[in-house]
Amino acid sequence: MFFEPLFTHATWDIAFYFNSIALFILLLFIIFFYEKMLKIYIDQINNKKNELELVNYKLNASRNQLKQSNDTKNKLFSIIAHDLKNPFSILYSLSNFLVDKYTDLNEDYKIQIIDTMKRAIVSSNELVENLLNWSLSQSNKISIKKITINICELTNDIIESLKALIKEKNIEISTNFLHNYVFADIYTFSIIMRNLITNAIKFSDNDNEVSIVSEKDDGWVRIDIIDSGIGLSREDIKKLFRPDIDISKIGKSKDKGTGLGLLLCKEFVEANGGMIKVESTLHKSTRFSVYFENAS
Repeated sequence: MFFEPLFTHATWDIAFYFNSIALFILLLFIIFFYEKMLKIYIDQINNKKNELELVNYKLNASRNQLKQSNDTKNKLFSIIAHDLKNPFSILYSLSNFLVDKYTDLNEDYKIQIIDTMKRAIVSSNELVENLLNWSLSQSNKISIKKITINICELTNDIIESLKALIKEKNIEISTNFLHNYVFADIYTFSIIMRNLITNAIKFSDNDNEVSIVSEKDDGWVRIDIIDSGIGLSREDIKKLFRPDIDISKIGKSKDKGTGLGLLLCKEFVEANGGMIKVESTLHKSTRFSVYFENAS
């Protein structure tokens, strides 16, 4: 008696067919899974690469910014050192001259020498004060505490403190406070106004006028300080408020400085949330306009 085979050729063929399909599907799944994992891995590598490129870009930008900042400060300090050296050299030379020749000089000449020494002292004091305030601002040691400020009272106090300079140049100060109150920090506001008024007097020709006007302007309070001096060209206006530019080379006035006072003005105006603008007519006048928050 013969037994029939448990699996016929047809059965084996079907089993092989289905096994082949299953193996093929498994192979496709493995390939798909591998491609998926490979894509994830590549994406992760690309993300890391982009992150590294961004970090590298920021580092380069920071390095360039730091270098530019250091170069700017070095340039500024060089200008300041030069401007400090000049008045001290004058004081040294004139004091020695007075000691050696005092008895031989007439009184008028002595007064002239002493007056020159006084100018050197005033110039040095102004520069040192601005330098101190600028160093405080750079180290974030000046905090802005806004209060309501009476423009008229503060301006009149500054004008009173500048009486000697005003008298020396025979400058008439005219004021017109159409709006009298701003909301600002009293310390930085005083420095801004003192620097701008002092500059206006210094850069005005003798026997002329400096005007100070305050009024509302599109939600702001605008304060204009207008001199009657040599004016500035458009090219020179673009050089203002830049610490890398030697401002003593700007314009033709004999009364020049480092420009540190103007840098302070811009920094302190912006710290108060305001802005500063310059308009000038060459050989005629310059107008500095500062904008502050209205306090009323």
